[in-house]
Amino acid sequence: MAVVVAAVTAGCGRDPAPARTPERATEIVSVTLFLDPARTDCVEQRFAADPSIAAALNPGPDDLPSAAQRQRFTQAMRECIPPDVLADAAGRIVLSALPGSSDQALACVKGRIVAMSAADQDTLLIGSVNPPAVQLDLARVLTEQLTVPCRLDALVDPSGGTSVPGPVGPVASTVPGGGSGATVVTR
Repeated sequence: MAVVVAAVTAGCGRDPAPARTPERATEIVSVTLFLDPARTDCVEQRFAADPSIAAALNPGPDDLPSAAQRQRFTQAMRECIPPDVLADAAGRIVLSALPGSSDQALACVKGRIVAMSAADQDTLLIGSVNPPAVQLDLARVLTEQLTVPCRLDALVDPSGGTSVPGPVGPVASTVPGGGSGATVVTR
């Protein structure tokens, strides 16, 4: 019995291994955030330099990334995905979810994201590519920082939660093996 308890305890303290290859992780981040080729190359270089940061994209539920893994991921991505790029991606997501959105609402979303604390931007970044990893924090950031101040009531579902649409093009589908809510846009 003591051996079983020791084995279980030892297993709980370790960070889960990445469930994605660096190439797959690059694809998920690039497609989800509408990155241009230069930014995609930057992301690819970060994953190649430290493949362990791909654990931030683990789909869970048993292998969700630890806080330390999420922090390493966001630190590595900051040079590739500055706040204005994150804000542009979120603006596209809002536009796809709310086709009748006003330019004022989109400007509000972008302005609020750029003005967010680094911690909230990190939550939004991880939540964009792997919502289950930061589900409660993402709901808080979306509600407090975007939905309420920008009056995006259509994003709040009747149960009180916040729905986070994926990027949409003419046809959007779940990334095979993605498990993170990422979508692929096909034309």
